[in-house]
Amino acid sequence: MKKLLVVGIIILLVGMNIPSTGIDVEKFTVSYDGNILYVGGSGPGNYTKIQDAIDDATNSDTVYVYDGTYIEILTIDKSINLIGEDRNHTIIDGDNKGDVISVEADSVTISGFTIKNCRAPGNPYDFVVVRIADIDHVTIKNNMISLGYFYYNNEAASVYLKDASYCTIQNNIIKNIEGEDQSRGIKLDDNSTYNNISGNVISDYSRGVDIQSYDYPDSHHNNIVYNNHIHDNGYGIYISSSNNNKILYNVVSSNSDTGMDLSYANDFTVIGNVITNNGGGYDFEGGIVISTIDTAILSDNIISHNDPVGFYTIGFRNYDLKNNHISENVQIGIYSNFDEYCNISRNNIVRNGNYNAVFESTIINCSTVKWSENYWRLSLGILPHRIIGVVYLLNIFLFRVPWFNFDWNPAKAPYDI
Repeated sequence: MKKLLVVGIIILLVGMNIPSTGIDVEKFTVSYDGNILYVGGSGPGNYTKIQDAIDDATNSDTVYVYDGTYIEILTIDKSINLIGEDRNHTIIDGDNKGDVISVEADSVTISGFTIKNCRAPGNPYDFVVVRIADIDHVTIKNNMISLGYFYYNNEAASVYLKDASYCTIQNNIIKNIEGEDQSRGIKLDDNSTYNNISGNVISDYSRGVDIQSYDYPDSHHNNIVYNNHIHDNGYGIYISSSNNNKILYNVVSSNSDTGMDLSYANDFTVIGNVITNNGGGYDFEGGIVISTIDTAILSDNIISHNDPVGFYTIGFRNYDLKNNHISENVQIGIYSNFDEYCNISRNNIVRNGNYNAVFESTIINCSTVKWSENYWRLSLGILPHRIIGVVYLLNIFLFRVPWFNFDWNPAKAPYDI
C-alpha cells in the first residue's frame, strides 16, 4: 500500500504534472503573433488603464500589465492575451461594481493576476469574478481569484462558464475570502462541454467545482477535472445532470459536507483520486455520494477517514468499483443502496468504523451486485466473506428482512494501490 504512505506527499505535490492517463486533454497554445501593448510601468506611451489597452488592441495582440493595483471592470471582446507581470502583485480589483472580467471573444488567455471583488449578485450568477459565456477556447491560468468581502444569499462564482467549450482553467489559486454560503469556486452552467479544469487549488466555497444546469439537464459532457487540490469547501466536487465527465488524480480533502457528490449522470470516470477527511457525520455525507447514476468506472482511488461513509450509493446501475483502498472511514466503508448490475472487486476494504460494507436492496436485485476478490483483512482468504444488509421482499418499503451477500473468493493479502 505504497500509495497510502505518500498521501501527504501527494497533497504537497498536487500542483506538479502527473504522467499521462491515456485520456486526451486538448492542448491550447498561446499565440504572441500580434503587437504588445503595455499597461503601467514607466515606459513612454504605456497605458494607465487596462481597458484602454484592450480597446486599442486587435486580435492576436498581447496586453502586458506591470505590477500594481488596477481598480477596473474589464470587457474582453477580441482574441487577445492579457498577461500580468506577477500574480501576487498585479491586481485587478472590481471594487464590487460588476463582473470583474467578462470574456466575450473566443481564444482569449488571462494569466498572471490577482482578480477579485465582483459585485454581490441579486440573482444567481448576476455577477461573478470571471465570466466566460457563449464562447470557446478561453484559457485562465496562473491567477489568484477570489470573490471578495460581501454578504450574499444567491449563488456567486469566482470562475463562471456558461455555454462555453474547450476552455482551460489551470494552475490557479481560487479561494473565497469570506467562505459564505452559496458560493462556487468554478461553476459550469448551460451547455459547457470539453473543458479542462486542472492543477488548481480551490478552497472555502459552498461548492469547489460545480457542474450542473437546471435549465438544460444533461447538457454538460466531456469535461475533465484533473490534478486539483480541492479542500475546505462544503462540497468539493458537485456534478449533476451531465454525462461523460472525468474526475482524475485530484486531492479532495476536508470538505465539510461531501468530497464528491455525483447525481443524475451517466458514463463518468473517477480514477486515481485521494478522497479523505470529508463529511460532517450526517447522513448522505462522506467521501463519495452517488445517486441515480448509470454506468461508471471508479478505480485506483484512496477513500479514507471520511465521516460517516467512504462510498455511499443509491440507485446506481452498471458500475465497476475496483482497485480502490477504502479504509478508516468513521462509520462505514461502502454503503450500497438499491444498486443494480454492479461489480465491486479487488478493493482493500479494511478498518472502517462500524462496518466495512453494508447494503440495502430488493430481493430481486440483491444478487445483481457482485462482490469478488476484495481484501477484507479478517477473512484470511479462506472462507467467503459475508456482507450484511437488508432486503425488501416487494419493490416498496415493506417486509424488510435481514439478508446477506457474499464475496465468494476474498483476497488473502492487500493489493498495492
